[in-house]
Amino acid sequence: MAIDNNFYPPNESFKRAVEESMDEILPEKILDLVWNDYLYYHSFFESLDGWSLTDSSGGGSGVTGAGVTLETGATSGNQSTMLKSPDHASILSFDKSSRFRSGFEILTASTSNIEFAITFGESINSLTDNHYGFRLDAGVLKGVCADGSAISEVDLLTITAQTRYLIEARYLPNDKVIFYVSDGTISNELIERGVLTTNLPTGNVGVTDNAWFRFYIETLENAAKQLYFSFLEYTQKR
Repeated sequence: MAIDNNFYPPNESFKRAVEESMDEILPEKILDLVWNDYLYYHSFFESLDGWSLTDSSGGGSGVTGAGVTLETGATSGNQSTMLKSPDHASILSFDKSSRFRSGFEILTASTSNIEFAITFGESINSLTDNHYGFRLDAGVLKGVCADGSAISEVDLLTITAQTRYLIEARYLPNDKVIFYVSDGTISNELIERGVLTTNLPTGNVGVTDNAWFRFYIETLENAAKQLYFSFLEYTQKR
């Protein structure tokens, strides 16, 4: 096939015409793609409006311009929990691809005798309700997910107190959850640490039983514990 030399290589008039057409069409197409096909949420926790915060007796959780600190009381078993459970949670679904990103730091001097969780969709009633995310147990950060009847876990890395970590979980329906955690250095590069393929959550996120997001810390000794975080980012296909 002969090539029309008036268009190849493209002359300036042709390139300008293509660029003008793209400038006219692409912005609307991109807006439609983002608006119709994706849900996006981001917060730097400028306030806790829209979040439910519950402290055990003696807890001192609160928000500053830098972020949120969850603080337990000084008695073993004391907890602090922050939940977001919007009424229209049915737009959130485990049948769609989703991912979230956040960061945390244990402010107390040691990771011993602390449990915490940062999860999407976890019920406040049962650890086996539909969810995926992160949990700390005995100083080891784990990737977790549950399907309503059973829970799966994978060890990601042993963390250090008073060190900031970035975390990200990517959920592919009926396939897997991929977990990323930074190494706690100043670069904060996210590194793939583990994958779960069993007991994956399904269906819509419940309105009454399940939290959209849950931040939780518990002390396992008679000493107060603190968990700090400063942002949350979530996106999902509609």
